Amino acid sequence: MLRVSTVDADFLALPLRALADAALSVARAAGASHADLRVHRVHSQSLSLRDGAVQAAVDSVTRGWPCGWWSTARGGSPRTPS
Repeated sequence: MLRVSTVDADFLALPLRALADAALSVARAAGASHADLRVHRVHSQSLSLRDGAVQAAVDSVTRGWPCGWWSTARGGSPRTPS
């Protein structure tokens, strides 16, 4: 059976275009010949039980947008600006 997942509306509401434009502008100004931006949102849930009773319930969301770039003029090694 094929499972179809949907993209969360909160994730789609992130300023993805602005993030990409900013990351690529910084990479271009640094002389990069290649750049990429990876955007992620991870939703985690944890439930702790003891003798069948709930001891703790944790619901968390982590967001990130790492950007990698490199320049063949600088040896072609991957770089991640701070």
